[in-house]
Amino acid sequence: MENYDQIKKYGDLKKIISDINEKIKDLNLIKNSLIIFHRKQYGAEIKELTKIISDIETKPIKEFKSQKMKEDIDKLLKLKQKCEDINKVKDFLLFKRMFEKAKGKDPEERFKDAKEK
Repeated sequence: MENYDQIKKYGDLKKIISDINEKIKDLNLIKNSLIIFHRKQYGAEIKELTKIISDIETKPIKEFKSQKMKEDIDKLLKLKQKCEDINKVKDFLLFKRMFEKAKGKDPEERFKDAKEK
């Protein structure tokens, strides 16, 4: 116990918890944004986001620090730019109408078409 520095350990844990909270916030933002316009197209990613968020909230901190969890989170965080685009237009009723009438074979193309208009 002589070499154990509880103040340093507390600081490290506090930093990890802050990082966890930030990741959960970002993952929830991505999940909620994808549900709005791309529910069918990104169904697998939405399920994976839900699972990862649940795992982060219920499992020990060491699970969050695992390499697999980091890779999964980083892969899903790549969708953040798309979600920021969605959040810019999600509250505009006119955009929702344009999205419904937009041309395209999938929601991704229709979203892009409506956004350009």
